[in-house]
Amino acid sequence: MIPLSSSDPPNLHAGLGLDDSARRLLWPGTIEELRRLGFEPQGQIAQGATSVVISCKERSTGRTLVVKACYDPTNNVALELFQRERQILASDHPLGDVLPHYYGGVDQPGPPSPGSEPCQPFLLLESINGRRICDYIAEAREFPLWHKVQLCAALARAVQRMHDANLVHGDISSNNVLVCRGDRVRLIDVGQGGRLTRGYRSLHSVSGQAGTGGFSPASLLARHERPSQSTDLRQCAAVVFHALTGELAGSDPEQKGASRQTSVLARQAIPRPLAQIVVRGLRDRDSRIPEDEADPRLYQSAGAFADDLERWCASQGPNGRHTRRMIPPALAFAVVASLLGLSWGLWPDGRREDAARQVAPLLSRCAVLPNREHPAIAALLRQERELSRSAESMRASGDRAAAQLLNEQRIQLLEQVVEISDDLIWMAPLRENLTFVLTESPWIESAPTIARAVTTLRDESEQLRRLLEQGVTREAGSRIISFHRRLAEATRENTEARPVLDLRQELETLLSLLPPRVADHPGRTGWEERQSVAEQAWSAGEWAVARQMFGQLCLDLVSWMESELTSEEQQSLREASVAAMGKLRQQLVQFGDQNLQLESRVVSLNRQIQELTAEALQKQRDLEQRLTAVEAERAKLEGDGKTIRNENERLHTELKSTRDDLQSQRKLRQVADRNLAEWKRHAVESDRLLQELRSALGSRIDGLPVHAGPPMSTMQEGTEAGERLVLDCGENKLPFRWCPPGQFRMGSPLTEPGRESNEDEVDVTLTSGFWMMETEVTQSMWVAVMGNERQQNWEQQYGLGDNYPAYRIAWDEIQQFCARLTAKLREQGKLPRGWRLEVPTEAQWEYACRAGGTERFCFGDNEGDLQRFAWYGDNAGGTNHPVATREPNRWGLHDLHGSVWEWTQNSYDKQLLGGIDPRGASEGTSRVRRGGSWIAGSASCRSATRNGFTPRWSDYLGFRPCLRVAPESPADSGEEASISDVSPTQDPGERGEGASAPAEETPIQPEAVEQLSPEPASTKREPHERTILLSSSDGRVEFTWGGPGRLRVERFTGLQPGSLSVVSATGILSQNGLPWAILMKLKMGVFAGVAWVGWSLRGWFQKKVRPGRSRG
Repeated sequence: MIPLSSSDPPNLHAGLGLDDSARRLLWPGTIEELRRLGFEPQGQIAQGATSVVISCKERSTGRTLVVKACYDPTNNVALELFQRERQILASDHPLGDVLPHYYGGVDQPGPPSPGSEPCQPFLLLESINGRRICDYIAEAREFPLWHKVQLCAALARAVQRMHDANLVHGDISSNNVLVCRGDRVRLIDVGQGGRLTRGYRSLHSVSGQAGTGGFSPASLLARHERPSQSTDLRQCAAVVFHALTGELAGSDPEQKGASRQTSVLARQAIPRPLAQIVVRGLRDRDSRIPEDEADPRLYQSAGAFADDLERWCASQGPNGRHTRRMIPPALAFAVVASLLGLSWGLWPDGRREDAARQVAPLLSRCAVLPNREHPAIAALLRQERELSRSAESMRASGDRAAAQLLNEQRIQLLEQVVEISDDLIWMAPLRENLTFVLTESPWIESAPTIARAVTTLRDESEQLRRLLEQGVTREAGSRIISFHRRLAEATRENTEARPVLDLRQELETLLSLLPPRVADHPGRTGWEERQSVAEQAWSAGEWAVARQMFGQLCLDLVSWMESELTSEEQQSLREASVAAMGKLRQQLVQFGDQNLQLESRVVSLNRQIQELTAEALQKQRDLEQRLTAVEAERAKLEGDGKTIRNENERLHTELKSTRDDLQSQRKLRQVADRNLAEWKRHAVESDRLLQELRSALGSRIDGLPVHAGPPMSTMQEGTEAGERLVLDCGENKLPFRWCPPGQFRMGSPLTEPGRESNEDEVDVTLTSGFWMMETEVTQSMWVAVMGNERQQNWEQQYGLGDNYPAYRIAWDEIQQFCARLTAKLREQGKLPRGWRLEVPTEAQWEYACRAGGTERFCFGDNEGDLQRFAWYGDNAGGTNHPVATREPNRWGLHDLHGSVWEWTQNSYDKQLLGGIDPRGASEGTSRVRRGGSWIAGSASCRSATRNGFTPRWSDYLGFRPCLRVAPESPADSGEEASISDVSPTQDPGERGEGASAPAEETPIQPEAVEQLSPEPASTKREPHERTILLSSSDGRVEFTWGGPGRLRVERFTGLQPGSLSVVSATGILSQNGLPWAILMKLKMGVFAGVAWVGWSLRGWFQKKVRPGRSRG
């Protein structure tokens, strides 16, 4: 059955013509401006006291928006309400799912451009497809009471969200609360609201309108107080009262209205606990209590009102909230049962019992259907009986699964029979009545347009008859509505053609009575052409033109006959005309009787159509709700089964992976144990050799530096502002721009438009430059570093794609991102020690944004140019866009204005921090965000705009890191470790902490180098060379070792050059005949490195397989 709408014509004559009220309320300049912006006005939706709401369609995308225009901008009160609503909707608020989205508009009346006509101020808003809350609840009679109360609790939650955003509505009534798909509550018409002060009152005055009668308190209607949280709460409770009882709560004071409200709730059988909650919400504040004290008799917030409503719902029956809380444990039990193999064995029995319970009531209902003999219904019932016999035979043979499938097919057939029967009950009589109107109406088939329309209607009537005989009710339903509308249009055409037909017949009668002698009279020249033109208008269905031309021809012909005919011819003509007119009157009387009979039948038909349409609408809603419930149950079953299968597959995969990891761990552990034993053996040998060397030198060794690995890549600071650097990080390229050190003035001057009180200017000096990322971190960058866990929180509505900025990121998560990306780049050798990625400080962010400028924006003070540099509330269209699609600032940085708010390192403080390299406190309850977002206004996108935000994710929060030189711990910086740190046998007292400071170092002279080294001395060290330092109380010697046989002395202190010598190319160093194998130190270093790798792999596998025992 097709979905009927209350907007369908209630009878044959409704909906004819166009409603031109919208064009009368909109100025021509407003329509012209809308068309210039790419929107085509469609029709009027609603009209209030100060504004009119028009639907329009965007030509480029086809989407439907709403235009809310102030139709009398000369009225100061109306203009004030309009401007206030624009300010609220255009502000940066997190209420995109509560208030309509704002897409722009015209702020002031007047010509929008030079030379154009004056235009009314208007708003371009989201088109909300919803019903008024009271209408929605009243028409859904099958809703249980707890479901209605849940909708009211959702309304209270929406009001509380407005209050949390520091906004007040001011005019909450049944007309301004809509319920959308999924029982989502939306609020509209916020023109009487505003931002809240510390006293929880609106900032705006109470001039003009103040609330709605029946919903607002008397003090607000009398303009004795401003809109506030308490007035919003009272209005919200009044809407709940109206939704539950169908009557208005009234605006009388509590002393007069409380008793009436209580009696109305009792009369409507509202439970006493629920009635007490509603009455408490309707109470007025006690005037004797000071404003800075709370009234204990009232709810202190809309959230408390919603809590009580939800608690009442949770206490009502099995459909309460406590049953929904059992869903996660039940799902967990289902997963466990599936793993044990229980659920698949028990499920078919339950399905069989469900099928048996569903078939019996359907059979009982089909047995009393009034149209069981209909061919389509009779055929379906025969199929059901055959399936029933087959199911019985299958059950008797023991094939219970096949019997279950056949019973499910029976259920589908019986439901189809019931649906076809319900449709035929209202469709068949309606088609018969429409066919009667078609066959009995006196159609003027001499008119070609009417003849074609009647022929088409007769063909459609025959097709409808065949469809209803075949039982194709869904297609027949759509055709019967279109047949109804076309029949109404043909009736209107036929009515307009009736007077034209009379004039045409009168002209033909006059021409037939002319005597033959005047057939070619010169005075009739041009009459045939005029008659031909009139006939063409008649054939084309242009009734107004044809009526005028036929009437003029008749008048001209009568005048000519009076002047040209003789008295005898005129007398004869009069007698013939009287006879013809008498015959014509008889036909008109006959047609009049037929018309009276037809009109009475049409009146009866219209009444029947209205009754059937209302009944069909109710049945349609019932079927839609049943279908929604069935679809939800089926989706739940499919989701549970899919979850069970996925969990089973995941556990199998994880078990297999764990088994493979354990096997690999055993092998690696064996290798690590062998390497460790070898390393210990060489460590003991090296310790013995060190002891011998100590004895030879007469003191202890401070240490033997060993480099951790090959030297890292070098990175230099930029040479000029805006210089570009690109780091290759696999699939993603990370572009940076150089921001040199310098001084600037942070904050905004007192004269800057849109500034806030937390932007007082301070002087800042940045002593070191940094590389700032060219764009915000994109979603592909985030997934490459952090994985796709966050990806499920990104939605198409707010921007979804690789090049869209990552959002909904908490402040702590971006710290993890920077740490992981820093470690990853260092492992790849693309980031040297001492450089790291981190979130920029507030001073670094504003310094990079201004790029040497001092204006409101990075490009200047002209707000009109902001659309070229930013995606924000006026041009973003309610959604975000990919990065780097707007122009950059002077240093090549994109999207610093708009797009997403950007986190900074600083904790929020109302006073800006100045001085040298300000960083602020490391701890705090909120962090600073900068730059504005795609829903923010232009004032929120200024370079100096700043505000604090809880360090959690939000729809409009992202970030961009910077790259700078930062102090590191020794573990991060990769400092060289001495052999004393890795030798297990060295005594801690032998590390040389107490050694005296070495004497002044003496570079070795060239002649001394020649006798100490087989190679010339070189001050330049090759990349593969290593430094060895030997020290004692007598002196210190620094060697450079470049491989076997390549040892040279760089400098020494306190020793004679002749006491050391290089004996041979094998690398043996001797002093007083004591041998020392330099090659042994190389072996020791290699084995130490292998042992370190083995221990690292062992720890990694322990963390992966047994994370709870990683420390052991």
